[in-house]
Amino acid sequence: MRKQLCAGEPGSAELVYRTGSFSLHLSITVPAPEVPKPSGSLGVDLGVNRIAVTSNKKFHTAKKIRHKKACDKRTRRSLQANGSKSAKRALQRVSGRERRFVADPNHCVSKQIVAEARANNRRIVLEDLNGIRENGKAKYVPDWSFAELQQMSSYKAARAGVEGGDVEPRYTSQTCSRCLHLGVRPNPSDFHCRDCGDQINADLNGANSIAIRHDLVAMGRYLRRISAEGSQGGPERFVPLSRGVKHET
Repeated sequence: MRKQLCAGEPGSAELVYRTGSFSLHLSITVPAPEVPKPSGSLGVDLGVNRIAVTSNKKFHTAKKIRHKKACDKRTRRSLQANGSKSAKRALQRVSGRERRFVADPNHCVSKQIVAEARANNRRIVLEDLNGIRENGKAKYVPDWSFAELQQMSSYKAARAGVEGGDVEPRYTSQTCSRCLHLGVRPNPSDFHCRDCGDQINADLNGANSIAIRHDLVAMGRYLRRISAEGSQGGPERFVPLSRGVKHET
């Protein structure tokens, strides 16, 4: 710890009293390492059933988190209905345990993602989910911890010298990562493209689409246009400037 403190510029300090003991929290500012030019992108698709799926076929499940949150939700509901002073104190303890329980796997997953990107000299590309809570399109948005996972991935990547990026989330889960046409999801786990016939795990397809979309935007080869029917009221979609090009993953 002495070596780390001497390596950076000291900032603020906070004296914390917790569970009968004092601790001093110190913040330091360390210089960011040089970021090498990446050889490609590592797309990361965040979800409810799986915390994250990367374009190199790594699946990080969220089964234990969902079970723990469901149990804590029932406990909070019972304590809130009680309304006594002891119930309110217990409610604070439950809330703190839940935050710590969710933060731990987020730390582990973000650390693994950064390690994978660094080992393969890839940039980390995530969806820009700012404002997703306000659009009301996702049923389980209030239970997600995307912001925390993204923040952890960002500062860990900067500390490890890994480049980061983001893309617009619209249609990432519906766009085929092979031919870039819109496909269908007959169920939450599967994706099928009617244009090229590709069948792939839906979350893995989303991760591949995120990586490809970022690379195409960086090359200036992506645009948004009205659907093929030509109707101004039809849905928009992203298509490559050169429609004859197939992008293999």
